[in-house]
Amino acid sequence: ARGAGVRSSHQAAAGAMSASDVAVVQTKLNTDRSLTSTVSVASAVLKVVPVSGTVQVKAAYLADATIKAQNALIALEEGVPIGGDSLIGNVLPLSAIYHALEDVLSDVDAVLRVTLTAPTGDTSLVSNEIPDFNYSGLSFVGV
Repeated sequence: ARGAGVRSSHQAAAGAMSASDVAVVQTKLNTDRSLTSTVSVASAVLKVVPVSGTVQVKAAYLADATIKAQNALIALEEGVPIGGDSLIGNVLPLSAIYHALEDVLSDVDAVLRVTLTAPTGDTSLVSNEIPDFNYSGLSFVGV
């Protein structure tokens, strides 16, 4: 129950936390809490977001672009706050995924075209969710 003296906390550390990590945080917060407070800690929940489609890159940059695109998606995952950004409606905007992929090797204009078949729109996140991209359906093509 929520009310006076009740605090809830969802924690994430580069993804969902293990039960032992949640226990460590719970113990620490219990040690620091006031006598009239109750603290509840839970791990954030991973919401799988399929990312599929085609990224066309200049052939000379194909290997580098593939690695950098995967790293860009990981950085995007880690940058999304738990539950998404409340200022934009608790969503992960589709445009953020396009932006991450299009900026790969932008200094040499290596990415020619990004066409995503999934997701088809913004991804809603509830208060305890963080995105977990599954980009196994994302193909990189050198042209």
